[in-house]
Amino acid sequence: MEKIPLLLAATSFALMLAPAKAALVAHYEFEETSGTTLVDSATNSYDGTVVGNGDLNVSGIIGSAYEPGGNGSYGRVTDGVSNFSIGGNKARTLSFWFKTPSFGGTADQHRMLGLGSSGTATAFNIVAESGTNAGGSNRIGLRYGNGNVYFNADNSGTPFATGTWYHVAVVYDGTTLDLEPIGSSSDSTGLTVYVNGTEVDTAGGNLNNATQALNTSTTDFGFGANADGSQSSYPGLLDEVRIYNSALSASEVATLASEAGSLPQIQSFTASETLVEEGSVVMLSWSASNYDTLVIQPGNIDAAALSTDGSGSTEITVNETTTYTLTASGDKTDLSQSVEIVILGDDLQLLDKVGRSLWTEWYRPVDQPVFSTTDGNNHDPIIFYEPSGSTYKYYLIISHEPSNTFLWGTNTFSWSSDDWTLIEGNYQINGQYEYDDGVKVGDTYYVYENGSVLTYTGDLLNSSGNWTVAGSFPKSEADDIGVYYEDGLFHIFGEHGNFPYGPDGTSLAHYTSTTGIGDWTLVDNKAVDPNPDGGDTYGVGDATIAKIDGIYYLFCDREQQGVPYRVTAWRSTDIDEPFKYLGVALAPRSDETDDWDNHRIQDAEIQYIPELKRFIMVCNMRDLDGDPGPGNTRVVGTFYSKFTDGGFDAFMQGFSRLSGNDVLMSADPDGDGSPNAEEYAAGTLPDNPGSSPAMELMFLEDGELSYPTITFDRITADPQTIRMGLVSNQGSLNVGTFQSADGSESTSEASDIGAFYEKVTFRSNTAVSSSDSQFLRIETTITTSP
Repeated sequence: MEKIPLLLAATSFALMLAPAKAALVAHYEFEETSGTTLVDSATNSYDGTVVGNGDLNVSGIIGSAYEPGGNGSYGRVTDGVSNFSIGGNKARTLSFWFKTPSFGGTADQHRMLGLGSSGTATAFNIVAESGTNAGGSNRIGLRYGNGNVYFNADNSGTPFATGTWYHVAVVYDGTTLDLEPIGSSSDSTGLTVYVNGTEVDTAGGNLNNATQALNTSTTDFGFGANADGSQSSYPGLLDEVRIYNSALSASEVATLASEAGSLPQIQSFTASETLVEEGSVVMLSWSASNYDTLVIQPGNIDAAALSTDGSGSTEITVNETTTYTLTASGDKTDLSQSVEIVILGDDLQLLDKVGRSLWTEWYRPVDQPVFSTTDGNNHDPIIFYEPSGSTYKYYLIISHEPSNTFLWGTNTFSWSSDDWTLIEGNYQINGQYEYDDGVKVGDTYYVYENGSVLTYTGDLLNSSGNWTVAGSFPKSEADDIGVYYEDGLFHIFGEHGNFPYGPDGTSLAHYTSTTGIGDWTLVDNKAVDPNPDGGDTYGVGDATIAKIDGIYYLFCDREQQGVPYRVTAWRSTDIDEPFKYLGVALAPRSDETDDWDNHRIQDAEIQYIPELKRFIMVCNMRDLDGDPGPGNTRVVGTFYSKFTDGGFDAFMQGFSRLSGNDVLMSADPDGDGSPNAEEYAAGTLPDNPGSSPAMELMFLEDGELSYPTITFDRITADPQTIRMGLVSNQGSLNVGTFQSADGSESTSEASDIGAFYEKVTFRSNTAVSSSDSQFLRIETTITTSP
């Protein structure tokens, strides 16, 4: 048999395995635009729920986005961690887009995505923060229960910008959490963080727990809050949230970051002036990038044509109060920023008074001395005055961190902590980051914070660790409250509504309770309303209330987009009626001095100091430029009122710029024609020519007769000072030839100046006729001791 050779052709082949598709377990596109369901568009249908007042009908990076709402509103996926299979030490990737008007601070640490619970490595909360943990700049971070780590927007240390969309991916590979030194890449193993598709370096945080395995608790999954709904203060937007139970590669993350196409950015949009006379010329300036078109409305101004490398400016003539909006348009999304230019005289409800008054003129007695400790971060003070029965006459509680607050005491009030005793540097109340406000009723102290009411009876000297949680207040409707007690009723005024540019409310709500610890009744959710025409131009919070000379005064924080905190003054003759805006009481002095109050002032607490014969406010102040203290340091400083019931000399002490002969009764240092004695008697400012005693002439009609009448303000708190109206039917206004005739005070009422003053209406008793002349004037007499 012939053997036929069999040729076996050896064929080799390679089995090309396609990369495993990343395990997407949930995808929230937020395209619903309405309702309370957060639809999971992945295959598993792990739908979430809107809790509170969230908004799905807002413009997103692609289509619509989700605004959790803050102030108790957030989104939740029940049993999200276990359903997503990302609990314990399992690998995971959280990918999302966000845009926020505020990154908060160490007090708020806005939660964007929350899962797990508090404990050793049992949380996995992605936050936005701009406080001391984040180095004072806008950063994002991961808080994992017993530590945290923060990241900038890029590897050049650039902070995140407000009002700007960013893509973030937080990747954990399921091995060991390995926090790299500051300035190093986030990691090639363990934790890796990407911003807009690029891996970013570690920028800050608590790196003590350098290596450890995660043990994330199997909880709900939160949007804009922790898993349990706490810390629901995030004021921004979320879009295209994806959860994977695997660690995505750098290329996969880059693909997700590119899904929105070219992203327009607006770095700044400002006006040279925002409070102007009608017909003024104002310069609008901007800086933007990555746009296809750049337009300012109204006017359809082509800002792109006026730009060089994205930056430009143009002059406009402003004839009415107008909001100008710069819109940068890209491939799939638009981005806008606005600036309002207000004409003087328009809607004085919202404007700071041009003519300053005693109620909006507070001052610091000296620069720099403040309440501070080597621990830093002193904020949210509460002051108590104890005229008798306590070791100290004045107690001051200053918030610090959840681990401890500070308790100070003194028997002689001073603006400097050098003159106080630090009673307890590890003072314990209830483990909160801050405490809103407090009041003493009978022998019991009440302190309010985070929805809880804490009580203590006895000398505050012995109170550390002895406070009791006695009740609650409606935090979701009235947060960061101020409390006032009168006639058996507790009144609280707290943040209500969602201010989109910071952790405040769009109004202050007023609630009352007979016990102070529960059964709260709503009086008015717009008791203080900085936005009477609707909208959210201004945010308010952190009130303090005092009744002075029969009138209720409320001081509270006010902020607006791009404008740091300041303290504003409000008043009402009836505490159950809405408060009227008076003006800004305290504002940063960045253009005047390098001091602790050169960036923002907030969280005021008012107290009358008998030995000073005037009111003081202790406030949280923040330094920005590092002079006199480290940048972004928060301290508590003291401001004094210029209104006083202590007489002329006490009044003049409020004007520290005046000295020597300028403080004499007969002096006129501001040159407005009114000597200091007249300014004191009328409640105006002796160092400001724009604030001088006013007299208004009018005519009162009685039948067919008309009587010349004047109105004016006068002090009521000083019996040695008499200010009265006079009338003459002959002679002139000159003192030597003025001959008094019959006149009378027809009415007197509370003055707009405030406490210790009244408005007087004085009329001639002789009717106007063509046959005689009448002269009316005001005479002020101050009796002094020889």
